[in-house]
Amino acid sequence: MKKKDLVADVADKLKIPRARADQYVTATLSAIKEALLQGDQVLLTGLGVLDSKFYAERESKMPFHGGRIVKVGARRRLHIRTHDKCSDELVDALDKERLGL
Repeated sequence: MKKKDLVADVADKLKIPRARADQYVTATLSAIKEALLQGDQVLLTGLGVLDSKFYAERESKMPFHGGRIVKVGARRRLHIRTHDKCSDELVDALDKERLGL
C-alpha cells in the first residue's frame, strides 16, 4: 500500500475530502517519524510497536572479498514488533492466499 492508497482509504472511511485526509495521514506519519528519530517507541494498539535500535560501531568480515575486515559505522535502525493477534491474522491471510482458499 502506498501513501496515496492510505489517504484514499482514510478519506473513504471518514467521508472527508482527500486533501483533508492527506493532511491527517501526513501529520500522523510525521509525528511517528519524529518520535522514532528521538529514540521513542511508538505503540500502535492492535498493530505493534515501532522503535529504533542503536547499533554500535563494529568490525565485520566480508566473506566475498577474501575475509577482509571492514569497519561498520554506528547507526540506528527501525525495528518493528507486531502484536501476536495481528501476526496470527496476517499469517492466516497469507496462508489462505497461498493455498487459494
